[in-house]
Amino acid sequence: VSQLNSHSACSTATAESVGKADLPSEQTKKKLHPCLYFPNLIGYCRLGLTVLMFNFWYSRPLLFAPLYILNFVLDFFDGMTARWRGEVTDFGTILDVITDNMVRHLLWMRLFPEVLGPFFVFTEWMVFSFTAAERSGWKQKCFDRAPPLIQATMTNHFRTPLGSLTILGLMFLPLWLYVRAFEDILSTQLAALLGGLPVGMQTAAMALFRVAAHRGAGTILIFGRLLAFMCEAYVFFNFLLAVVEKDLETQREG
Repeated sequence: VSQLNSHSACSTATAESVGKADLPSEQTKKKLHPCLYFPNLIGYCRLGLTVLMFNFWYSRPLLFAPLYILNFVLDFFDGMTARWRGEVTDFGTILDVITDNMVRHLLWMRLFPEVLGPFFVFTEWMVFSFTAAERSGWKQKCFDRAPPLIQATMTNHFRTPLGSLTILGLMFLPLWLYVRAFEDILSTQLAALLGGLPVGMQTAAMALFRVAAHRGAGTILIFGRLLAFMCEAYVFFNFLLAVVEKDLETQREG
């Protein structure tokens, strides 16, 4: 789903007129290699952060979890920065999707290496490869005839209530499962970290942690991930349908 969001946003986004004085000039952009655009530098930082945080995934979960969240906060800012500076590039879109997938998939494979992890890895990479392929405008046809629920989810690059829930489930369900798996260690480490703070702040922080680890939060994230899977399955089968239709058209012409 994130690849659908990034791909469609890349093809339509332009710099806003507000704040143009702060944006790089066209002459500066021509001198600067696209791989060195500021949003892409954020992407490289995210790759480095991914390598760093997985060194702590077992030994220091209280450090891993915030780094995971920071990675996706940076994901939000690199896209926003790219649109604001007029530095949207195909390379940046690919870098963004690869980093998103790598972060999630490493965690999925650590948590569920036998069935569930490989399933999500396969599904998300297949959708990425399909949305990167142009076959007679299949994507536009696919979205134009999508069922109402999928349209309500994907409208405006997932910037809808259902779309936001979908992205939330896609990005943070693996983290919630990680928190549940390491809940006792996280609780102990968090209590030790908060030991020097006032009692009220300790109580509030521990309450927030319990809310985040609660099954109710997980239920919401699972529902969001199911919405994401619904969109992925729709794209998956519509791409294959477009391929078969193209082959039949070629056969008829031959």
